[in-house]
Amino acid sequence: MPKNTAPLRHNVYPHILSTLTAVILLCSITACDQQSITPQQPPTPEITAQQQLTRLGRKLFNQRCTSCHGRQGSGLGARSGPSLQRVEFTYGSSNEEILFTLKNGRAGGMPSFSDHFDDHQLEALVAYVLFLKN
Repeated sequence: MPKNTAPLRHNVYPHILSTLTAVILLCSITACDQQSITPQQPPTPEITAQQQLTRLGRKLFNQRCTSCHGRQGSGLGARSGPSLQRVEFTYGSSNEEILFTLKNGRAGGMPSFSDHFDDHQLEALVAYVLFLKN
């Protein structure tokens, strides 16, 4: 007489169902763990308007001024520009005096840059020169 296999099938389904449930649960836990492991980016510090101006000034300085004043205003350029890393400048150290020098130049080698830079760029150069001085 053939054996009745119907009760065996009924016993297998609960095992398959519990195995699938365990696999789904394990996958969802693993996915949650992977999300929590993902490193978060630190907040980007906001830069001030003055810092932005100084950065622009550094960029412009590196393009036009290093040949005379050297890298970072050291005075060690290919031409004989003075160091900008000192407490006082020959023609004054205020914003207005530095701006005047940049716009009009000085006798003895400092060219005028009023035709090369707009007012905002000149203001940025003044900010960077003052940064170098400090």
